[in-house]
Amino acid sequence: DRLVAEGITPAGLVLCVRCQDDPAYAFSVQWHPEWHHHRHPFYQATLEAFAQACRAHRQAREEG
Repeated sequence: DRLVAEGITPAGLVLCVRCQDDPAYAFSVQWHPEWHHHRHPFYQATLEAFAQACRAHRQAREEG
């Protein structure tokens, strides 16, 4: 019930999902966001969100 489709093709194929209201970072994509990320703002935002989640996880482990 908490799985939210974030990217859907015109044909209805779900390309990315996220978990809603979950304290853990969960975002899944069915493409390579690192490919030409400098040309696609959404790809870049996806990579930045992942990096931010990694930093937060590392900080929580170091403080915990």
